[in-house]
Amino acid sequence: MTELGSILKLMTTFGEGKLDAPAFTKRYIKLWNKLVDEQNAAIARHPLISQKLNELQEMHRNGEISSERYSEAVQEQYALLPNTTVRPGSKVSEILDHIFVEVDSYRENEDEAISPYITADELHEAVTQALNDLAT
Repeated sequence: MTELGSILKLMTTFGEGKLDAPAFTKRYIKLWNKLVDEQNAAIARHPLISQKLNELQEMHRNGEISSERYSEAVQEQYALLPNTTVRPGSKVSEILDHIFVEVDSYRENEDEAISPYITADELHEAVTQALNDLAT
């Protein structure tokens, strides 16, 4: 099963209430990191794409291109990447990245919480919404 398949299965299991939040967050972080590593490796295997992405980042930082044009150009480069389970910047990637942020914000005990933090119920809602978004 691909990393994406594993992530979706994990999200579904959590969404169905068959897994508690601490176990979900621990597993999600590991799978998400593998997916990001795969994306980074795909970029590294294509030096011209990697170079262009670096150039675009520098141009954006220097104000040579707008944020909108930067995003468009980056997406054009990502579209050139073959053999990636999830292309960086795609709808799926953005949804999974959002869940990572939610997972990172989850704290089992309020005493451990840093602001902002979310509860298990809020994490469950976010995962359920993400699954719905991925289905459309």
